[in-house]
Amino acid sequence: MSLQVEQEAGLITQAESGSKPAFAALYELYLAEIYRYVYYRVMDHMEAEDLIEKVFIKAWESLTRPRPNRQPLQNFRAWLYRIARNTVIDHQRMARHAVSIEDIDRLQVNHPGLQEQVEQDERAQQLAQALSQLDEISREVLLLRFVNQLSHADAATVMGISENHMRVLQYRALKKMKVLLNA
Repeated sequence: MSLQVEQEAGLITQAESGSKPAFAALYELYLAEIYRYVYYRVMDHMEAEDLIEKVFIKAWESLTRPRPNRQPLQNFRAWLYRIARNTVIDHQRMARHAVSIEDIDRLQVNHPGLQEQVEQDERAQQLAQALSQLDEISREVLLLRFVNQLSHADAATVMGISENHMRVLQYRALKKMKVLLNA
């Protein structure tokens, strides 16, 4: 077991015992990637921030809730993504509006030169347009696998499906994207 995995396991155990500093460390560790996932699902910064707050409140409440025969979390990261996914789905059901992915280029991490920025923005717009034309399942598979870089196993856990089914859905989603990008 690597040092990072051991440290994370220790933080999880401490957080389950009610340690706020341990949960704060887990929050800092996962905030950026969970935020990115939620943002790409709702495409609104304010909405994403509100949902992230709910995700981490639910995680804290679940971790600290006393339960007999509690099983240790096998994959904290996938568990957080699962909470985020369910929170977004609940929010979308309540809001009853379609998710738009037209602002995908807002989350530019690096700041290349002007020419590179323009080319990067054009590619992001093409990808956003193609993603917006996909069905919800295909879009989510691609976001989990390639934007958030989850493994097949972790993405399958988040979506509540088998790893083989995740691979099939990814293959189909990539095939659809190829058609949309070449159109």
